[in-house]
Amino acid sequence: MEIKKEWEKFTNELKKMILENTGAFESMDLKLHDVSFAAYETHYPSYFERSLDSYFDEFCKMNFDFLTEESNLLEYVEYIGRTSKFYLFDRDICKFVQKLDPESKLIDRIACDMIYNYDQWTANYLPLKNDSRNWNEEDWKNMEIIYTNGGHNGDGDVFSAVITDTWDRIVTYKYIENFKKNQITYWNEYIDETIAGNEAWDIKANICVTLDYTENKTIFRLYMDINDEILQISERKFNKENYEDINNFKKLLNDDKIKEAFNL
Repeated sequence: MEIKKEWEKFTNELKKMILENTGAFESMDLKLHDVSFAAYETHYPSYFERSLDSYFDEFCKMNFDFLTEESNLLEYVEYIGRTSKFYLFDRDICKFVQKLDPESKLIDRIACDMIYNYDQWTANYLPLKNDSRNWNEEDWKNMEIIYTNGGHNGDGDVFSAVITDTWDRIVTYKYIENFKKNQITYWNEYIDETIAGNEAWDIKANICVTLDYTENKTIFRLYMDINDEILQISERKFNKENYEDINNFKKLLNDDKIKEAFNL
């Protein structure tokens, strides 16, 4: 029967793909521990007081948004309890993969589970036995129905669709692992560009500092005129009785050190 050849071709390709990428079937998380340490302990200590944590948060958010936009990560993840760790495949499949080797018959079970997880329409047709060498003619007829119907996702055939889906998850894993492996390089590039951009900002051009009083505070606000739009950039607040602090702040403004005065 032709379906037997298609099944052998499918499972052989799937097994090769899995054995070459077993890491994709292990638990993982998205935490950037190395960057977190670098941000707070190692790199650019002079910028710690200038809200380096906000740079770190923005770096994480920016890269997470890119990942979710460029992949189906949110569709794939299966979290482990209430932790931040997750699998990109069904956890039972991941457990079977741990026992898979080139000679293992588990590939039939893994393939069936992948078909089921891809398209649950197949549930009533999947053979119950884990080893295809023990399938009877009815099992093979049912598998042929699965193969020829293409499932409810409208695929040409479910085997090819599962291969594509598996590879997409592996590509997502490869991206995550590569990013985590090179996270310090990416972080340094990001922070260098960000800080360089801030240092290059000519704050003396088209700026305005205003002074407001409240019942208890003296408030200096910094504005910038950008394309005829007035934007508040920052503000500094002082208790009214802290005359020395206020005078020192005014001296910074008079000395044309506005960036330093506003901690920019």
